[in-house]
Amino acid sequence: MSDDFVRFYKSLDGNKFKVFVKGEWYCVFEDDIKHVTNHSHEDIVRRDGMDELRMTKGEAEEVMKALLTRRSGGVAVQEYNGCKLVREGYPGNWHDFTDMLLDSRQAPSVAAVRITECVEISFVGSCESTMYTCTFKDDDMFTSLYGILNEENIMEVVCDTTRTEELLNRYGVPSNLRKYNGSTTRMLCEYLKIDEERYEHKEYVRQFVCRVDRNVLITLNVLKEDEHCVFSTFSCFTNQGRRHLQKMFLQPLVDINAIEKRLDIVEALMKVDLQELKGFPDLQRHIGRIWNGRINLKEILRLIEAIRRIPVIVKILESSVCLREAFASTLESTCQHFNLFLDEANKIIDVYSEDESGYAIRPEFSDKLGELRCQLDEIDREIYTEYERVYRVYPQARYDASTGVFKSTRGEYQKNQDVFKKEGFLELSLTKGGISFTTRMLSCMNERKGCIKAEIDREEEVVLGKLRMLIRKFLPDIECINHLVAQIDVLNAFSIKASVAGYARPVFNNERFEIRNGFHPVLEDRSCIRNTVSMSEKRMCVVTGPNMGGKSTFIKTCGVIALMAQIGCYIPAEYGMLPIFDGIYVRTGASDCAFIGASTFMAEMVDIARICHLSTQNSLIIIDELGRGTSAIDGLSIAQAVKEHIVDKGSLCFCATHFPELCGDDVVNKRVKSEGTLLMYEVIDGVCDTSFGIMVAEKAGFPRDVVQMAKAYMDM
Repeated sequence: MSDDFVRFYKSLDGNKFKVFVKGEWYCVFEDDIKHVTNHSHEDIVRRDGMDELRMTKGEAEEVMKALLTRRSGGVAVQEYNGCKLVREGYPGNWHDFTDMLLDSRQAPSVAAVRITECVEISFVGSCESTMYTCTFKDDDMFTSLYGILNEENIMEVVCDTTRTEELLNRYGVPSNLRKYNGSTTRMLCEYLKIDEERYEHKEYVRQFVCRVDRNVLITLNVLKEDEHCVFSTFSCFTNQGRRHLQKMFLQPLVDINAIEKRLDIVEALMKVDLQELKGFPDLQRHIGRIWNGRINLKEILRLIEAIRRIPVIVKILESSVCLREAFASTLESTCQHFNLFLDEANKIIDVYSEDESGYAIRPEFSDKLGELRCQLDEIDREIYTEYERVYRVYPQARYDASTGVFKSTRGEYQKNQDVFKKEGFLELSLTKGGISFTTRMLSCMNERKGCIKAEIDREEEVVLGKLRMLIRKFLPDIECINHLVAQIDVLNAFSIKASVAGYARPVFNNERFEIRNGFHPVLEDRSCIRNTVSMSEKRMCVVTGPNMGGKSTFIKTCGVIALMAQIGCYIPAEYGMLPIFDGIYVRTGASDCAFIGASTFMAEMVDIARICHLSTQNSLIIIDELGRGTSAIDGLSIAQAVKEHIVDKGSLCFCATHFPELCGDDVVNKRVKSEGTLLMYEVIDGVCDTSFGIMVAEKAGFPRDVVQMAKAYMDM
């Protein structure tokens, strides 16, 4: 390690994770090693006064992926080749790492926001080549801005005033304050250090969709990380399909014709088998690398494989007039555009080769590459011979493929120092964990191997350069195919869901909300109590009942059924007739928010205030235990006032409560059925004024004397 490199490394930003590519290894130094959690102390080698840890490409990518995808506490990542910065990423900006990070998650976006008399916002997705901008007037609650931040998965915002920064912090969106007088587009480009001319610029127009934010989906158990949720019950075959499904949940339709068209497609897909979608490549990864000019041979072969599978999918879809009009015709015409690319690719590489290495390049196209491969094979044979020699004279040695050196315990080394001297082993480092060593022959051969690999890489770059330029011309067609495959995959998942017992096609009627034998989708594979509800003139349903009786599950089920209906999916009920809602608003849960200094009750009041401002007579509102977190009289007073406001507005509302005073003739009264202290988890007509709180405390394991005192106080 040269002194120049040491000086260069120490000059870099210590707050960023830096990884250096050395041949086939990825090296991390000094304080950056602390971010690599899955290594042992003996893996660290001390060279020229610096700690060094070597990893394989796969190990390094796992570390970088973890640092860039953390919701909080994420770390910027830099990748260097020697002293040259190759790519850089931030938790809100994955653009350079799209090929590595893109999976079923919705890729994040970064935005620049300026608030004056109007709100101006520009944003770009990490995987997009289009930058969007819009200017609009907003209300005092900034509800339109909040909606855009949620819909577009904006994870980070740059702004130019403290007031805007405080507003974004209340929304829980990380913000960066930068003083800048230009447009938000220029502000964003300067912050991300990107060239404005590389992006297509469009005006952002919010789609005419039902208003739903990510918090609603989390509360209804539709989306939850690392938990069983509604999203996880859908059988999408591709990553692009899973990402598209998340977007559909965030943007339910309000046009009845568009919803019915989706339902017709789902019904048609129930009669075909689309197993061909399994294993279909995620072309969004390739799109990012094509755009950057970094697509490699393996990825080109995967792209060609995907193009070859399209005619098979088209043939399956042509069995139905509905599916032909929706997808097959467009897929077929788009696929024909690739004939020129396939012909050119076939001249350079063996597109039917199962070998994804440089051997897939046709020998007649590059004699030099063939010669280099022969040299590499010869060196590998020599290295293997050296490995055998070392194991013969020192069987206790083990070879570490990640560092290209041998390792041994300290004890074994001390017993066999004479072998080390006799055989000329070169000691690299000696720590408490053991010793790392190599041989002159192995060191020399590894150096030669690295040089040949570098020559192979350079030759492949020359060979593939022409093909990369050609592929870039087909980016719009690749994006089109990827989008269509995502749509087909999601609607096929809907058709699989529709085949599950207990699901039915929804019927729409703006004057009635009726569900017969409905259940929450996460319970579809279990035996559970199914509930029925019908509402027409009375637009509010108040559900009372004991703790743990199923009130929350019932009202959440109603919300999930409405959401699934408006994305064009069959619903978990024997029958369902529902209005089309312009927004779904949910307030449930009892947690404070230390981030903005809000108590449990304050957080609830902020949410309720927002719901009162945003909801219309065509909205669905779900509130779980309104008025808790403060005194009984204050809570009841607020609950009564909110109830009357919602009833007067005419929004359709489900409210679970322990206040029987909220029940009355102006609402539909439902209660949880019980026989004595036995909970039946069935919702029936009526009012319940018993909560069974002490019984729940007893089941939770409260000390017996505490339970007895509670019963005594209750009887007083």
